[in-house]
Amino acid sequence: MKFIKATALYFHLIRLKVISCGKNKLKSKFVYINDVLSKQKCVCGDHFTVADAYLFTLSQWAPHVALDLTDLSHLQDYLTRIAQRPNVHSALVTEGLIKE
Repeated sequence: MKFIKATALYFHLIRLKVISCGKNKLKSKFVYINDVLSKQKCVCGDHFTVADAYLFTLSQWAPHVALDLTDLSHLQDYLTRIAQRPNVHSALVTEGLIKE
């Protein structure tokens, strides 16, 4: 029984380490995007593309995995702009993610 408890603890610690490493790697990608957005309006330049829709969606998942992006000012400004797009706003309301 001690072996099983020790093994469970070991795998729990590994899991925590993997989650931490994953969050750090993911945060570094958002830092890169923040830098890109400091120089241009959208991910691929000045026009909204599918990359912007995907980035917006991924960014919305961050709080659910305790990934803090609030220190990335250009990304935050960008997310605010995207959320204000009429079709995006309508989709968020329809999905129940925000109130009208």
